[in-house]
Amino acid sequence: MRVRIQGVVYETTQDAAAAFNVTEQTIRRAVCEGREDRLTVKRIDCKRGRPQPITIEGVTFPNCKAANVALGLPYNYIGQALSRQSAKSLAKVAAAARTYKEGLE
Repeated sequence: MRVRIQGVVYETTQDAAAAFNVTEQTIRRAVCEGREDRLTVKRIDCKRGRPQPITIEGVTFPNCKAANVALGLPYNYIGQALSRQSAKSLAKVAAAARTYKEGLE
């Protein structure tokens, strides 16, 4: 889908997202809401809203969702365990990670 943002035509929303350092969803939403000319370029080091890698028991996953899926945990379990600092939940995550790690070896 071609999009025009601030007078520049991008062939795809992916190209526009890369140019502004935002997600494609942000580009699509701005176009639908008619505010594409007010978009600003995010700093390259800005990680807000972007998935962050997570390391559990020495195993690194690209994000919490991938870790939940790989470890066989319910949706958002790791994120809630980390934010609540629940000893029981964190122990369950660590045990699942150790089991996963053993399966890799």
